[in-house]
Order: sequence, then C-alpha cells, then structure tokens
Amino acid sequence: MSSWNQNNSNEDVRSNKDAEKRVFAMLLYTRAFTLDQFIRCLPVETDVKVARRRWVLLQAMPPRLPADRSFDSGHDIFVTLFQSLRNADTDAMLSFINTTLSNLLLNGRISFLCRTVSRHLTLP
Repeated sequence: MSSWNQNNSNEDVRSNKDAEKRVFAMLLYTRAFTLDQFIRCLPVETDVKVARRRWVLLQAMPPRLPADRSFDSGHDIFVTLFQSLRNADTDAMLSFINTTLSNLLLNGRISFLCRTVSRHLTLP
C-alpha cells in the first residue's frame, strides 16, 4: 500500500483545497475578464469566424505589456493579470466569474465562440 497520503492532517488537506480553489479562481478570473474585454472591443459587424480566430490568437499569442512599467517585466497580459490577483479575495473572484460569464451567456455574446460550451455550461 502507498503511504503517500497517510501523514496529512485534515488541516493540511483543507489548506491544499483552499489553495487549489484560489489558483483556479485566479485562472478563471483572468480568462473571464479578458474574454469580456475582448468582446466589448469587437465591432458588432465582426464576422463569427474572424472573432473566433482573434480570440484563439489572443490566447495563443497574447500581447506583452511594456517592460518599462513598474508592475511588470514584459509579461503577457494573462500573466500580468494573474499576478495582480495575488491579494484578491477568492469569493469576490468567483462572484465576478459567475456574473461575467452569466451575463455573456444571457446576452448571447459568447455564442460565437463555442455553441457546445454555452449549451453545457451551467452556472449557479
């Protein structure tokens, strides 16, 4: 039998779960915020295929912020936003994610990205 998990207390496990929840919230917040800003900047007449390609390119080759900013060393926008959330409240991030994605789904603003995701994504 494996002894890998035998010495962990309930407090250690709870601490790990809290850390996992926090990092996942930070990652989701970063993507939800960027998606929301991306959609706000898209001209209404943008073709669906063009919008999809732009969103994929934004994620695959994100713009880098100038290295001369005091808070950044030339990281891409996702890294910079993620790092800025270090002191953010986890519940506030989860609330923002829920509200933002719900609004995008209700307004039909992200249906162009993936209809399958929008059909199967259920938010509380």
